[in-house]
Amino acid sequence: MVLPVTVNGLSVNSDGLYRFSDLDARFEETIGEYDAIVDEATAVKTINQPSLEQPEPIYNLLGQRLSSTQRGVNIIGGKKQLVK
Repeated sequence: MVLPVTVNGLSVNSDGLYRFSDLDARFEETIGEYDAIVDEATAVKTINQPSLEQPEPIYNLLGQRLSSTQRGVNIIGGKKQLVK
């Protein structure tokens, strides 16, 4: 299968082909530009991560979310706990 390929800045010969030396020079130029990229540190100095430990939500037996434990049965972290 033959697929037409165009390379900007290069001209094809009468057969519609590029000269190997032209393609090789283009590849060397591109690789040189890639190698010239300086590996620099980013401006990020620190990362502030939120606390991973969040309090477990508290629910009563009706499924209502509570702000704190109440007397009776509370569901904390999916487990029933009795608060006197």
